[in-house]
Amino acid sequence: MLARVLPSRSLKAWVMTMAVIVAMLVGLSRVYLGAHWATDVFAGWSLGAAWAMALWLAANLIERFQRRHHAPLQDEAAPAG
Repeated sequence: MLARVLPSRSLKAWVMTMAVIVAMLVGLSRVYLGAHWATDVFAGWSLGAAWAMALWLAANLIERFQRRHHAPLQDEAAPAG
């Protein structure tokens, strides 16, 4: 969600890359330390990816609805008059 509001494409890519790396390292460390089975970590990653896709879809649908109905986006000022 943070990447959607960042201005530059390279900054968006950096944020997404760092988020994936952190998630991978946390999951792998849990398996390495024996706190979780690999299947548990994989299930968590899958659920997290599904949740992220659902949020992305919801944000996309809201944005399309606002543009179709000429409603201002949340971070834009309403048109005067």
